[in-house]
Amino acid sequence: GKHAEAAVLYKKLADAGDITAITRLAWMYEAGRGVERSLDEAARLFMQAAQAGGAEAQYAIAVMYRTGKGQVKDKEQSLIWLKHSAEQHYPAAIAALAAETSAE
Repeated sequence: GKHAEAAVLYKKLADAGDITAITRLAWMYEAGRGVERSLDEAARLFMQAAQAGGAEAQYAIAVMYRTGKGQVKDKEQSLIWLKHSAEQHYPAAIAALAAETSAE
């Protein structure tokens, strides 16, 4: 199907180090679209993209640390990645960070 074809394309680009493609592929693994669902693989790919400076992936990793889905629950790590993402002006991260800091 269409999702499987997209997954193949994203994999090629991801192998070439394309941060956006790695992030897209991670979302596909998280949802099980075009590939077999795997939170472990999603987490691995998100982390790869996050460490390479991808703001969207940094946000996704922060959420994983916060919810304990795909990563072990770790509020400190969640905040670290949220800050990295917010520093790159990723809107969802900025909103989440504002909510975090006002909750304390």
